[in-house]
Amino acid sequence: MSESADVRYTLTPEDYSVLQREFTSSTPLRVIAYWVPVFAYPAMGILMTHLWWIEGGAMPALAAIGMFVGTYFLVDRRWWDRRKFRQLRLGEAETLLTYDADGLTIKNSTLGVVRQKWISLQRISDGRDHVLLWQNEHAAHIVPKRAFATPTHAQAFANFALEQSAGTNFKKSGE
Repeated sequence: MSESADVRYTLTPEDYSVLQREFTSSTPLRVIAYWVPVFAYPAMGILMTHLWWIEGGAMPALAAIGMFVGTYFLVDRRWWDRRKFRQLRLGEAETLLTYDADGLTIKNSTLGVVRQKWISLQRISDGRDHVLLWQNEHAAHIVPKRAFATPTHAQAFANFALEQSAGTNFKKSGE
């Protein structure tokens, strides 16, 4: 692959969901922080329902309903991801990724222009359908592999990014 190229793409909610999944699973503490409420909310709902049967009254019943509804939205991460995707306005405009040996430039008429040097990338995640270029532990550039002409070009981009970033922490993710 050449040492510079332009890639155009428009992000989708599914692209953002991949980023969120990768972020959630990036450290053991984040995995625990994700899964504890999945089990804790239903347990609290069951406890509240039990108290309602023993103590009576509407307040515990309403609390139980709230817990179950909260659990549904917690488990259905896609709903939250789509909501956040719309709030961030990520899919409103086409993105142009230009990269060369010095770094990458990402232009988006809605979000602006970002120039990033390869060496400043903290981590590169090469997944089945996306390459995530992590600026820090909380923010990443999402590059869908569908934006490249062929899967070979997409893999060449991931390899080029790794080479240029001087061996940044590279992670092959399963998405």
